[in-house]
Amino acid sequence: MTFFTAGSVNSSEFVAVHMTRGQIPDDPAVTYPLDLFANITNQPTFADGSTCDNMIRPFNTSMSRGKYAPVVVQGRVTGKLFPYGGDDSLGIWDGVWGIQIATPFIENNYLSCEQMKGYDGSDAPDMSPF
Repeated sequence: MTFFTAGSVNSSEFVAVHMTRGQIPDDPAVTYPLDLFANITNQPTFADGSTCDNMIRPFNTSMSRGKYAPVVVQGRVTGKLFPYGGDDSLGIWDGVWGIQIATPFIENNYLSCEQMKGYDGSDAPDMSPF
């Protein structure tokens, strides 16, 4: 069995994630193709407030094929961190799911955010294993 658990070192505010290999959700409204994950993870991000980072993750390499093909993971997310919880309340999401996949990446740091205007996301083809 493969599993993943992560949590925060600060006990007053935290987010905890528990994931194990799972099944594809039955609800097609929440089943997303792999190219959507590729597009989301390949969007530019803010770096230091005045520049942007562009991490490019190709999803079509030997790292994500054959015995290394993506697998569905299911789990639970618990958070005690504004706005998902706080004070004495917890935000709890059961039955969350995602994709476990290994990808190489190309890191382009401290770029002009202006040059990222209109960036179209991933160059990965539709490789949905589902």
